Amino acid sequence: MSEFIIGPFIIWLPKVFLGTAFVLLFFVYAAENFLERKGKARPRFFNKIYRLLPIVLTFFYVFYASIETIAQYYVWSHDSFSKLFLPPYQDLSFFVFYSFGRFWLNAILAVGAAFVFYLFLKILSRHRDGLFKQGEKELGLIFALLAGWPGIVIFIPLVFVVTVALAVARFAVFKLRTTTLGLPFIISAAIILLWGSKLVSLLGLSVLKI
Repeated sequence: MSEFIIGPFIIWLPKVFLGTAFVLLFFVYAAENFLERKGKARPRFFNKIYRLLPIVLTFFYVFYASIETIAQYYVWSHDSFSKLFLPPYQDLSFFVFYSFGRFWLNAILAVGAAFVFYLFLKILSRHRDGLFKQGEKELGLIFALLAGWPGIVIFIPLVFVVTVALAVARFAVFKLRTTTLGLPFIISAAIILLWGSKLVSLLGLSVLKI
């Protein structure tokens, strides 16, 4: 059991959890737009989902960093060499410092960057009326959390590239001069979840990996 937790569980947990959250959010957004086109009222529980998911994702980052820390301690304690880095051979502060830099800093950067992006969206909404539909700023926060670190470094500019591309297409095809950010959030987050690691390496951003 311990080998499973240290190995496949830790590797696949974020992929499965974040992927499931993305699929859930995609269907909620699709249902919301379908109801809007049909002229039906927006269910109130959609707002609850948008408010709840950022909290759930934040706690997931904390939980995952905790699991990684415990697993690292277990691995070190069962190795004749690495156990020398643990009490009573070393002060516990050595392991705490290592765990913070290796696991917890990633979680802090992922959550912190996502909320900074959310603050930017709130400021942007004050100056650009019609850019966001109800709940789309929260949608941006959730997808930024899904992008993680350092994926969010690519996610943010990608959102604006996709927004411009969609705006041009909408104007060329439908003569519409406005666009919202919901769909660009979804497209950009999907790209990061599927090819984020490759893009980080391709763009020379591997130095940002924790």
